[in-house]
Amino acid sequence: GKISSINVKSKAVKEIPFQVSAKHKMAETVRFQQDAAPEKFQAKAIRHTITSPDGKTLVFNAVGHIWKMSLPNGTAKRLTDTPDFEFEPAFSADGSSIVFVSWNDEGMGTIMEMNIVSGTTKKLTSKKGIYRTPNYSPDGKQIVYRKEGGNYHQGFLHSKKPGLYLKSSQDNNEGELLTAEGEYPKFSAD
Repeated sequence: GKISSINVKSKAVKEIPFQVSAKHKMAETVRFQQDAAPEKFQAKAIRHTITSPDGKTLVFNAVGHIWKMSLPNGTAKRLTDTPDFEFEPAFSADGSSIVFVSWNDEGMGTIMEMNIVSGTTKKLTSKKGIYRTPNYSPDGKQIVYRKEGGNYHQGFLHSKKPGLYLKSSQDNNEGELLTAEGEYPKFSAD
């Protein structure tokens, strides 16, 4: 490298000579063996934890998927077998079903419903988007959820008209925008 001096008026460039004396110690880089994707490991954190209405089952997110565990001392078992990431489950009032959001980078987000007993799932949204925090109405016939306006991790494509939405839980039609404001929507008991 070089250091130069520039005369602002004449724009003449003159090299400034310099010399450096230095001593360097060289050492081998410390490296640790890392197994990036082990077959088995112990999850250290769980998120989006919910308890069934009868208090007998815990459902939660761990390692990007939805899990179920009988209370008080059951063994956690994954509920789904899709490669998609799954988050934010919510129980129906009768405890027979859950709704949750899923995500993959190609298909983007969707709201899913799963019958806890049979394990069958169905898609409750047909349009791509970033969906969050779905919740059932007390009678289970509707769900309310948040549609996000996009972000730098998941992108901004298919993120028009963000806000809280209401839709039937019986079909995959697009919901009705209730308000552009708010988060974590829930129904009151009545």
